[in-house]
Amino acid sequence: MNYIYKVIFNKATGTFSAVAEYAKGQGKEQGKSTVSTTAKKNHKKSPYQLALTSLLVAMGLTSGHIAQASGTIICEGQVVADNGGFGACLNQALGNNTTAMGSYNTVSGNNTTAMGAYNTVSGNNTTAMGSYNTASGNNATVMGSYNTVSGNNTTAMGAYTTASGNNTTAMGAYTTASGNNATAIGVLSGAYGDGSLATGGSSDNDAGGIAYSHGSMALGTKTVAGTDKGNEKAFAIGYNAKATKDKSMSLGFDSEVMVEGGIAIGSDAKATTDKEQFGYNASTDAISTNTDATWLSTHAALAIGDATTATRQITGLAAGTQDTDAVNVAQLKSVASLANTPIVFYSGGTTANEPSDYLQGSPVASVAPNNLALDFGDGLKAIKESGENGKDVIFVSLDKDALKDDPDFKGPKGDKGDQGPQGKQGLKGKDGTSSHFISINSKDTSQNNYMNEGATGSNAIAIGTNAKATAKNSVAIGSNAVASEKKLYQLVVLVTNVVSLMWHKVQI
Repeated sequence: MNYIYKVIFNKATGTFSAVAEYAKGQGKEQGKSTVSTTAKKNHKKSPYQLALTSLLVAMGLTSGHIAQASGTIICEGQVVADNGGFGACLNQALGNNTTAMGSYNTVSGNNTTAMGAYNTVSGNNTTAMGSYNTASGNNATVMGSYNTVSGNNTTAMGAYTTASGNNTTAMGAYTTASGNNATAIGVLSGAYGDGSLATGGSSDNDAGGIAYSHGSMALGTKTVAGTDKGNEKAFAIGYNAKATKDKSMSLGFDSEVMVEGGIAIGSDAKATTDKEQFGYNASTDAISTNTDATWLSTHAALAIGDATTATRQITGLAAGTQDTDAVNVAQLKSVASLANTPIVFYSGGTTANEPSDYLQGSPVASVAPNNLALDFGDGLKAIKESGENGKDVIFVSLDKDALKDDPDFKGPKGDKGDQGPQGKQGLKGKDGTSSHFISINSKDTSQNNYMNEGATGSNAIAIGTNAKATAKNSVAIGSNAVASEKKLYQLVVLVTNVVSLMWHKVQI
């Protein structure tokens, strides 16, 4: 049988008593339950009695009761269910071991409790404290006003908060935690994805953190992690920080990541550089085409600022070791010292047959690399060519045309040419040694045949200044001697006081 208990003051004993519905009283006075006694009507209550009375009024246990002569307590509109439910004043407590304390509360399920006004609680082991709260599910807790909790093991505390799903928590004002294992703390914060976390909020009604996607975290006022209805796993910390791309991380005031996998660290940092970027190659003064990971990025960039509006130094950086390590200024200084080492030029060095036989000459100049310029004089020519990998190459060679008119030039194969001292077909020949028993005394280098070009015919011989032998098997000896093919005979011409001999015909 269900019982409704009410606490009444026993004037006879001067104490409060809980009476059941079958208890019989001896009368009533102004709606108060009384028990017949010899005590005076104006009996004064003790301090303990006054304190208990205040507690009962605060809990709503004494308001609206109608006292019966039998001591049965019935509150207006109150319904109490089976198995030990306890209710107070316009509350409904349905189920086993349910408790409703206050006004206009509705409790159903097992081991559920509502304290306050206009709360609705259902499920098992669920508790609502405050006003106008709704709690459904098992092991749920709601505290405050106008909060809504649904699902199992959920908690909502504050005002106008919503916690839905399982194992979710929402704390603050206008805070929402939806999805499983989500947590939102702070005014206007929202954790919408499974396992997401959002915190923040400020006194000027700025929104708190918003974590949209599964596993995302948004910590700080106006932070955003992920996108609405997206699947991004993102992480944002700091006022107005935004990480809206998958696997992105944004840390700092007004920081933002705009590419997948990007990282922005520091206030105003903006990560906009995507993966697969080739690095700059100083040796070619161009962007590298090497696809190795040391030259081609495999992930989006880490930004510590914005290239146009926010730059910052990285301090306390140790010297790098590996190819993909960062380099500090100390390392750059060591490279600069090598690059600034002067280049020394020597003159007078000699060598025998092998490079190992080289004897160094004397230094004649010392020039810093950044001030070095080369000027090739007579006898040498420099031509810029295109080499491998697009590199420019300076090709230096002998200027044969210029050397033809320089009698003082000497080389391993003779003077002024490939094969001898007088040009390509010089007298000294391939080995650079002069012919014997032939002598010509003339210092006029402007005369024809000076560079051995007088004999042009096949097997022809021309000896002397301006000598020309153009006919096949012809011989011209002497100054201005000419042997040409006027007739089909071998011709030997001796001119200027030289006896001319010929086999078939002599021409003088």
